[in-house]
Order: sequence, then C-alpha cells, then structure tokens
Amino acid sequence: MIRSNHQLNYYQAQAILDGRSPPTNEDDLNDVAETGNVRKDLEVVANFSRVMNAERTKFGAVVILFLYSRMGN
Repeated sequence: MIRSNHQLNYYQAQAILDGRSPPTNEDDLNDVAETGNVRKDLEVVANFSRVMNAERTKFGAVVILFLYSRMGN
C-alpha cells in the first residue's frame, strides 16, 4: 500500500524516477531521504503500469502512434 501526501505533476514524478531533483519549491521533496521514499512509491506505480499495459496489449489493445512531424507541421 502506498501512503503519501505529496502532490506531484508529471514532470516532478519523472524527475524523481530518473534520479534527478524534482523541480519544486516544497522543502520536503528537497530532502534526499524523503525523495528516496517517494521514488520507491513511484517505482511501484510505474512497474504496475508497465505490467497492466503489457497485459492490455497482449490481449489485443490497439496502440495508436501519432507523429506530429509527419503532418508537415
């Protein structure tokens, strides 16, 4: 079970997962130990997401890729 009172946007969460300091002014996320705890929780969620996406794809989910650059823009 994950218990956290942190509110992260995508960029902050990705920075923590990548091992970088999150772009935030919140003092508790600038604490190395607290950021490590949040990273562990994010890794659990990220791994769960990978497993669920793999299962959906295995059972015939449609994956649509849109390449903006191919539209001439």
